[in-house]
Amino acid sequence: MRPTILLKSLTILAATASVAFAQSPSVAPTAPSLNSPSSGTTTSTTASSPAKPPASSMAPSAEEMKQMMEMAKLNENHKLLATTAGTWSYTVKMWMDPNGKPTESTGTAKREAVMEGRYVSGDYTGKFKMPGADGKMQEMNFHGMSMDGYDNVKKKFVSGWVDNMGTGIMTPRPRPSPTQASTR
Repeated sequence: MRPTILLKSLTILAATASVAFAQSPSVAPTAPSLNSPSSGTTTSTTASSPAKPPASSMAPSAEEMKQMMEMAKLNENHKLLATTAGTWSYTVKMWMDPNGKPTESTGTAKREAVMEGRYVSGDYTGKFKMPGADGKMQEMNFHGMSMDGYDNVKKKFVSGWVDNMGTGIMTPRPRPSPTQASTR
């Protein structure tokens, strides 16, 4: 055998051996593929689990619990939000052309306080006039849902929206404060 081939072979052998010896016994074997036939051999590995901290250190402290309970309290903003509960009729005006006439759509909103008054859930149904595939206006069934609340931590009203005209969950974009808007 030529010395270069022998040297390359020994280098590959050494690299392979070092990888084999460097493996940790705590690494679990991978499950065989469901598509490949079983080779009939089994492998067992003993792994030690890392030490877990005592359960008492994972529990919130008394001060943290006090803060969580304080942040969960209802306040005047939740009472204000609750005033939107009920059944409402609505009319939506939409301009497809800023210079044209608006189309009007109507529907019903049923809003209900949930989670002991922390949120208001809304269910909206109606008929919307929308352009069809041919560009002509047609009446479509509309269904939308909202969840509104007041976040005591963020100190602001929050909302989410879904409807049958899309697949995303919408949340309102934050508006800049008057001081932020004037500096832009």
